Amino acid sequence: MSETSSPLDDAEEVDSSVSLPSDLTIWTSFLLWRTTSLAQERIRETLAAFGLRIPHNMILTLLTTGPRTQVSLSELTQTDRKTMVTLVDDLERMGLVVRKVHPQDRRAHHVTLTDEGKTLLAQVHKEVTETDAAFVAPLSATEQEEFRSMLFRLLQAHLSEEQGK
Repeated sequence: MSETSSPLDDAEEVDSSVSLPSDLTIWTSFLLWRTTSLAQERIRETLAAFGLRIPHNMILTLLTTGPRTQVSLSELTQTDRKTMVTLVDDLERMGLVVRKVHPQDRRAHHVTLTDEGKTLLAQVHKEVTETDAAFVAPLSATEQEEFRSMLFRLLQAHLSEEQGK
């Protein structure tokens, strides 16, 4: 592929009804951004049926391994602390989590999944997994695993680079 050609130029099958600006498809970052936008929109629609948003799902998922502090949830989801308080408030109002004073630090709050939260999360994960599978269905099973593996390696490399700064 030449420096100015698009990855779409080399694709085996290209849907001619899909119009992507070739002057932008030369960049992997554009393709990742556009693909991510489409994937997130589908996940948003799936979660909306449960009254949830993507950050809610991330928080609930992180809580499946046990209680966490709001600070650790903020760090793991890359969400500022004020926004995290609002998100946990939402989940608490829905009866999906409880927030208690941390046993070793009264200034911190432990967030824990409720039984209702665990039940709902099982349904949510089933639907999100189906949505995710449908999104990558145009790829073969081998391509899906390779794609996920490459994305994971790319993410790890850049996160390691950031942490080294």
